[in-house]
Amino acid sequence: MNALHKLANRDMQEIAAALRSGRLSIPFSSVAIQRIIPRQTDTAIVEDLNRLTENGFTANQIATILELLRADRVQHPSADDVIQLVTTGPEVNGVANRDTSVVVRDLFANATKTVLVAGYAVYQGQRVFQALADRMLENPALQVRLFLDIQRGHGDTTSSSELIRRWKRESNWGPVRAPNRGPPVVKE
Repeated sequence: MNALHKLANRDMQEIAAALRSGRLSIPFSSVAIQRIIPRQTDTAIVEDLNRLTENGFTANQIATILELLRADRVQHPSADDVIQLVTTGPEVNGVANRDTSVVVRDLFANATKTVLVAGYAVYQGQRVFQALADRMLENPALQVRLFLDIQRGHGDTTSSSELIRRWKRESNWGPVRAPNRGPPVVKE
């Protein structure tokens, strides 16, 4: 049934409507499918639809399956639709890098529910995290977790909680509630 999952939302809707109206009927053929969704020529769609009929599904039941798949997809977008990869680093021909600080500040400023930051090195943290601190003040329900490498100098025996307090102070969190939600973990 992999081909049905790959159908565009509109194509699912068109096939379901055609099944309900009788414009598309069992047994399915490539020619019949192409009349409904002309841009599709994948025979795997026909095979998936016919496999459903071999398992006893009626045209109305198949239409319901397609409508449910479409509704679920609309309600729960795929990771590709909600996650954007931002690359940073030295400029290289043919690679579109974006300024990390600009992207991160924009993401922080528009966060609505949760923010999870995982990083190794933070450059200009005060400027970058100011947008997050401001957003936390605007939206008290915002859940924020930071997983950062806070450097400990050679031979430094400062407690983990003190290192984190110092980092917060140096990062100008000011009156904003602390961003971490669990016990601090500092790799020794």
